[in-house]
Amino acid sequence: MSATTKASLAAWLLAASGAASGIVAAQAPPDPSAGDAATRRVEAIVRNEPRVAPAEQAAQLVALGDAAIPALVALRLGQPLPSADGELALVALRALPAAPVDACLVDVVASGDDPRRAVEVVRIVGELGRASALDTLARATAAMEPPLQGNPIVAGTLRQAVAALAAAGPLADARLASFLLALPEPLAAAGLEAIAAEQGNGRTALWCDLVGRRDALDRALLAELELRPPLDPKGFERAGRLLRERAVATEVEQRRLVARALRRYPSLDSASTLVELMADPDLRVREVAHRSLAELSGVTLPADRAAWCAWRDDEAAWRRDAWKEIEESLGSLGEPELLRLLASLARKKVHADVLAPPVGALLRHERREVRLAAGEALGRFATPDCLEPLRRAATEGDAELKTYAGRLLARAGATR
Repeated sequence: MSATTKASLAAWLLAASGAASGIVAAQAPPDPSAGDAATRRVEAIVRNEPRVAPAEQAAQLVALGDAAIPALVALRLGQPLPSADGELALVALRALPAAPVDACLVDVVASGDDPRRAVEVVRIVGELGRASALDTLARATAAMEPPLQGNPIVAGTLRQAVAALAAAGPLADARLASFLLALPEPLAAAGLEAIAAEQGNGRTALWCDLVGRRDALDRALLAELELRPPLDPKGFERAGRLLRERAVATEVEQRRLVARALRRYPSLDSASTLVELMADPDLRVREVAHRSLAELSGVTLPADRAAWCAWRDDEAAWRRDAWKEIEESLGSLGEPELLRLLASLARKKVHADVLAPPVGALLRHERREVRLAAGEALGRFATPDCLEPLRRAATEGDAELKTYAGRLLARAGATR
């Protein structure tokens, strides 16, 4: 072990050993010499004289038991990976019982307000990758001083640690819910973003169940639903319904997020909610609702709620009075009329739910131009019901349609 490593070990141990003394005390009568002896043994094993294989070194460290944990934590804290000493400490910590290791890491964070120490502890918890990692991260961040909880580097490191845990395998909704609700408010969004980046599209039920618990988490959840709409039809419908319900949230920022997100959930119900948000008392909410309506509708109207109410009523009348007849005529129209109709329907995004089946069926039309026009309409709608026919076309259609469907899916961000 180098002089630098030894100095780092000593410095970190001053913080770690005192903070972790409660672990040892809970298991055996206090013995002031025990920690020093374990530290000396860890130093001797890491020094590796006479030389033995790394696996043997790790086994010797593990054989020291819980008394070696503070020294091993201190060694890992003082040796950023990759380094042989830091890796050796990590291997030994993984093999030791989880409870005392986790408690030592939490206590190290609680022992001061050093941001470097806090960042390293969060990183180590992620590197250990234990089943208890989410609980330990929640406890460690809760033990931090408020300035550390708001530190962007701590948030970024937490995001990386949670993303690594999520990427390693599915995490139960109940565990994720407990974790997100236990995180300090400034870090809740970072934890959610990490999980969502890996498993977001499959977590709609969890997101919906969590809404209404904490304002900071609500804001993060609403932003996530806008960023990554669910890919399954049931999840998509549930998320859209939740967004419409949150349009009456007390917090202005949540209403603004809803107004922004609803453009990704095309339906007459979403359009109606946005029209109502154009009467919101907050100017920012009204402006965002107007922009979302313009994107959702494909029409250009002024920021006048009365004009948008008239548009909404016209669309509801079109569905009620005209659509059935149009749908029945699809099979009898010639190619020019059908192409004109598809161009018109492509602008009816708020009717994607009823347009998806008949337009999707036209992907199998005998005429190339009709197939491509149908694909273009479905790609513009970009709802799960509309994207599913495109996915089939990307694997089962002719060569040109496969390529075109693939491009449309990529444009909609639905290649997964």
